[in-house]
Amino acid sequence: MKKYFLLLLLLFSNIIFSQELFFQAKDKPNDDGSAIILNWKSNIPQTTNIIIERKSEKSENNNFIFLTEVKPTDTSFIDTKDVIPSITYNYKIKILAENGDILAEKIVSAVSKAQWFNTDKISLLILVLILSFSVLYYIFSAKSGKELYIRRIAGLDSMDESVGRATEMGKPILFIPGTLDLDDMQTIAGLTILGKLAQKAAEHEADIIVPVCRSMVLSTAKEIVKEAYLKAGRPDEYKSDSVFYLTDDQFGFVAGVDGIMIREKPAANFFLGAFYAES
Repeated sequence: MKKYFLLLLLLFSNIIFSQELFFQAKDKPNDDGSAIILNWKSNIPQTTNIIIERKSEKSENNNFIFLTEVKPTDTSFIDTKDVIPSITYNYKIKILAENGDILAEKIVSAVSKAQWFNTDKISLLILVLILSFSVLYYIFSAKSGKELYIRRIAGLDSMDESVGRATEMGKPILFIPGTLDLDDMQTIAGLTILGKLAQKAAEHEADIIVPVCRSMVLSTAKEIVKEAYLKAGRPDEYKSDSVFYLTDDQFGFVAGVDGIMIREKPAANFFLGAFYAES
């Protein structure tokens, strides 16, 4: 008799276990606290529908409000509907039969919190730290007087060769900083290179010709070339008419530059800036 009783108890326990409902709510990690993850597992047979309801501690009434309806095969849901951090939310899951009867239900609660760090991006943090350490290392190495290797730009070597060739041939250097005004970055970049080129030309005692088509560029280029001759230690060789204005007209400027190239026959030509149809 005792054996039969234990057998019946075991069968009853298996039936109860097979109809067990697991339901869990937890904060979604690595976010701003605007989501809560719901997980469930149900072994209850004849399940045709699952309904999830929600209420918060700040609800006007104490009733659960419909949140979503999922399939029996689903096992998780992420609640992102107006979730506010540090507010307690209660969730109720209902396991429904085909006729609408509630086979099981369970209530759990969770609180969402905003995280300071996203642990999914630890690799990015490590990369930033490595780059920052590398930058600081080279800064302090340069301050300590350590000689650092800087790859030479081939274009700068060619510029030096062009200035030397112009000096040997006794011909001038033609430089045009584009056809746009001073508010364009390409023009500013061209004028920056003009300063280096003018200094090289002054050191080699080579003439430089700079025709421009904008008034603001004219005054700026004059000051740049004048300062370059001063840095080279030859301020007396600076010619104010080496930088001059031609015209604002696009193709009129082209005709003027063509005339200069035919008459002066420059040994080196530099076109640095913005050019359009005139190119």
